[in-house]
Amino acid sequence: MMNYRKFFQLVAIIIVVLLAQSGAQAATWKLSHMRAEGSEVDADTKWFADEAKKATNGRVNIAIYPSSVLGDYSVVQERISIGDVEMMLACINSTVDRMAMLPVFPFIVKDWKEARTAYGRGGVIYREMEKLFDRQNIHMLTVWPAYFGGIILSKDAKGLKDPTVKKNLKLRTPFDVAYSLVLESQGFMATPIALSDTFSAMQTGIVDGAIGAGAEGYYSNFRDMAKVYLPINDHFECWFFIVNKDVWNGLSPEDRDKLTKLANKLHDRRWAEAPKAQAMHENNLESAGIKVIRYTDKEMNIIQEQAKKKVWPALYKENPVVSEKLINEVLNSLKK
Repeated sequence: MMNYRKFFQLVAIIIVVLLAQSGAQAATWKLSHMRAEGSEVDADTKWFADEAKKATNGRVNIAIYPSSVLGDYSVVQERISIGDVEMMLACINSTVDRMAMLPVFPFIVKDWKEARTAYGRGGVIYREMEKLFDRQNIHMLTVWPAYFGGIILSKDAKGLKDPTVKKNLKLRTPFDVAYSLVLESQGFMATPIALSDTFSAMQTGIVDGAIGAGAEGYYSNFRDMAKVYLPINDHFECWFFIVNKDVWNGLSPEDRDKLTKLANKLHDRRWAEAPKAQAMHENNLESAGIKVIRYTDKEMNIIQEQAKKKVWPALYKENPVVSEKLINEVLNSLKK
């Protein structure tokens, strides 16, 4: 018969094991994003964290890390793949997988309706990004539409609406050939510069503007330098809400289902809010004294067709993974 001493030792061991398991389930997940506290994405990640904690009775606790304090998004994405960071809501690292060029393929969608069809849940781009993240040991919860991209200038110039006019302006681009090709198709000169160096480059006259962001980012970072904003919708900026796959698979099916439903709710809510947010940020630029160029549908079509004619064939050669067949699949899905 087991003596009392052994009995209590066994009970103590069981308690320790149960406490350890409980602690593992309730461990805090780190969630990184790129913007400051109080921004739209910060508010949405906080909402998700609060709702996730309530829905899982505290089994999922999420701590928000704004302003890229855990590292640049490309670094954090790699950390998520190995489980060093659990979650991120940000843009995608384009250096690991060549399919990552698909979300920023220029002029692939014209408006918010088309954007939701292609990038939203069930869309062709949504599907390809799920596959991409799966290859990196990452589960994609949903997408977070941010804005359509444009060009910011530190000086005015003639012929800004005409892509055939040589502007004699040199603009910063991200380290992605697609942006350089777009600028050249619009009559600008392009030079790749890191985002962190762009303000000083504009300030010292090394460049006369930039491409790669939208009204929200330009207002936050460059409104003191900017004179003109060109909302040409060169690319659609969509961020991805991702979680380490091992962490995700470690949840119970019930908790995964609850978090998926919350992610879908966030998806639908953000698609309703994003167009209004973009208009607000463009108005903020105008309120700051920056001239926002307004285009007619005809003028926008001329810009887009010029870019498609010059840029798309070059991109197919540059990156065969994002093939003409795949782009046509996206375009055909917009007609349904």
